[in-house]
Amino acid sequence: MLQILCGVDACHRNMIVYRDLKPGNLLVSDDGLLKLAGFGQARILMEPGFDGDNDNQQLPVEQNTRYQENVTPPLDVVPDAHSLPDQDIKNR
Repeated sequence: MLQILCGVDACHRNMIVYRDLKPGNLLVSDDGLLKLAGFGQARILMEPGFDGDNDNQQLPVEQNTRYQENVTPPLDVVPDAHSLPDQDIKNR
């Protein structure tokens, strides 16, 4: 449990909101080291260097198109096999 909290805390200290904490996204190595996985739902709160003193200083990363390529994950055109309906090929 402590490793999970430390991982989420590390995300927050780096201005990342994880948003997808579930057992399937917790990877445990053979020596017991836990790592967070599945950052597809994660969001970056602000650009690096934002100090919050000046409202006009910088926009949140998601609103600044200059940084959009760094925030949006690449598009995957291959569908997830688990999301496809079962199909019986013999009856076609």
